[in-house]
Amino acid sequence: MRHLIILLSIALLGNAGAAVSGLYTYSVNADNASVTITDYDISATGALVIVDTLGGYPVTSIGSQAFYQCTGLISITIPNSVTSIGTQAFYLCSSLTSVTIGNSVTSIGSEAFYGTNLTYSSVDGVKYLFSDSYAFLIDGSSASGDLSLPSDVGGKPIRVIADRAFSGTSLTSVTIPDSVISIGSSAFSGTSLTSATIGNSVTSIGDAAFYFCSYLTSIIIPDSVTSIGDAAFRYCTSLTSATIGNSVTSIGTRAFDICTNLASIRLQSMTAPTIGSDAFLSISAAAIIYYPYGATGYAATYNGVPTTDNGFTADDLNTAVASAVASATTQGQQDVVADPASYGLYTSATAQAQLIDLRTGSTMLNISGTNAVMQLQIQRSDDLSTWTSSSEDLIEVELPMQQGKGFYRFAMPQE
Repeated sequence: MRHLIILLSIALLGNAGAAVSGLYTYSVNADNASVTITDYDISATGALVIVDTLGGYPVTSIGSQAFYQCTGLISITIPNSVTSIGTQAFYLCSSLTSVTIGNSVTSIGSEAFYGTNLTYSSVDGVKYLFSDSYAFLIDGSSASGDLSLPSDVGGKPIRVIADRAFSGTSLTSVTIPDSVISIGSSAFSGTSLTSATIGNSVTSIGDAAFYFCSYLTSIIIPDSVTSIGDAAFRYCTSLTSATIGNSVTSIGTRAFDICTNLASIRLQSMTAPTIGSDAFLSISAAAIIYYPYGATGYAATYNGVPTTDNGFTADDLNTAVASAVASATTQGQQDVVADPASYGLYTSATAQAQLIDLRTGSTMLNISGTNAVMQLQIQRSDDLSTWTSSSEDLIEVELPMQQGKGFYRFAMPQE
């Protein structure tokens, strides 16, 4: 009898957070203000419009395997209150032919609709489902090579890349459009990516999103991103540089662990983000973590990697660009807006025009008669706002232009 009482107590404790309402089983979330559907009666049939409240709380998530093997359901409507759909949420709902996803969904777990009879919209082998307003990228397992995701599918912008959407594929590059707000967990893990361009609306990069992308060489995380998940870039062993935008407030545990060639990390936030344990463990021995001049809260080291004030802020850079544009306009110069990495193309042998480096406001390449003239000037500052120089600080190189060469540019020497 005593053993029976103990077993009964354990069973009751195991279900302490669960509640039942009709065919739904649900639990109250940690915020004590919303609920997750954790189970639904497997015998249910027909069309189901999922309720948006249970127990007086809004339904904000559909848990993992919540509708697992509900083989009698033929259509599902997910309410706008729901923000997340869990792993295998509708797994093996084999009669399911129609699903309407609410407009508020920001994450979709892997295999959420695996084994259903849904008809997907497919572009370049990538499968999408829809809400009234958005497209959701569910499955990219057939993708390969260079992929530039469209800005919209069927007139609806892509909102979410689901968990494991491209995991293990032979993708070599990907461009994520500005419409996307979240990259799911393990979305690109184990791929052959050498480059990834992340859109300017992404706010979250999921756990292990780029885990073991061992050919990825650099990453720029835009200012829109607020969180980088655990192990997001772990084992990216070819990664040499990472620029992390100014809105990031959290970097997950082991986010860049075992990126053995990672030597340059630029954190752009003026307030140090929360950095998880071992986030920068086992990276390059020559690594340095840079942060903006005047920023607060940064530690002297992270996992033994030294940090340093890199001497400028985003505002300084914006001011310099604005000043350069205004100066060029005032002087009647012709601006050439080009790729900052290569300084683009300019200039013809007969054109009296100049190449403006918009990052520093300096005129770097001039045409003087039949010569190309490059000027460099050293400037000094005590406070990063007032800069001075003298005639002795000017370095000038003048070389004759060659017959038949119509274009010239300023470039850094390559090893």
